[in-house]
Amino acid sequence: MSAEAVRTRIEAARIKAENELIDYIRSHADAIGFPGELGVSRAVNGICLRVLTTRGDDAFDLIKDVSDFVVA
Repeated sequence: MSAEAVRTRIEAARIKAENELIDYIRSHADAIGFPGELGVSRAVNGICLRVLTTRGDDAFDLIKDVSDFVVA
């Protein structure tokens, strides 16, 4: 397998993993009834999480949950 083919497979695997994590984060926010606006998307080097809510605790709790997903 050529080096380019290996890079392509690695990139495809990374994108797939990021998309799965994005779906999981969105599902989790729905499951906990996150009371605000949530945006999750792929960025150049990972994912971007945008949170808008009226209570800082709600934002903090969601961000903590997401960080636990990424570390696990």
